Amino acid sequence: MNFKPLAAALILTGCALTSHAGVYTYYTDAAANATYGDGISGASPLQGPLLMSTGEQFTVSTDASQIWDGAFASDPNYWMYHGNADGSSPWTFDLPGLSGVQVGTLVADIDGVYAYIGAGTHTFTAWGDGALEFHYADVNNFDNSGVVMSQVTVPEPASLALVVLALGGAGWARRRTRRSALPCGA
Repeated sequence: MNFKPLAAALILTGCALTSHAGVYTYYTDAAANATYGDGISGASPLQGPLLMSTGEQFTVSTDASQIWDGAFASDPNYWMYHGNADGSSPWTFDLPGLSGVQVGTLVADIDGVYAYIGAGTHTFTAWGDGALEFHYADVNNFDNSGVVMSQVTVPEPASLALVVLALGGAGWARRRTRRSALPCGA
């Protein structure tokens, strides 16, 4: 029996099983997931950390009708910090990998490097290796409120098609080997 096609199929199957294709739900809290503040961490999906690899594609959908705030309602500048994930403030600051980001913008980081996410549906290419986390862009978090929900879709890797072909090829080769080993007339 020829084990080479079977071995190739098993290797490709192992690669496909490590895939994290699917839809992930993020709830980014303007206070708990701000880019700056004491003990602040980024939002991870409900399903657990989504580990990305450089060059991997993902799509983010965030409904622009969701509103969050970067100031208390009693603050005279409240209107500047009240808006959706596209940012709402004339005040900007810099983050590693991202310059001139507005307060109130939905951003993501992979291994400490940020990218603009915003509202709507957009496809991105991972800019690093590590967990994909979402943040409310801000220099503090004490006066933030509100939560924005996003859906992240990671497509099935192209290698899955190769796995299916390899498994089919291994089965075909096995049947062919078995038939040729049968005595004539059997």
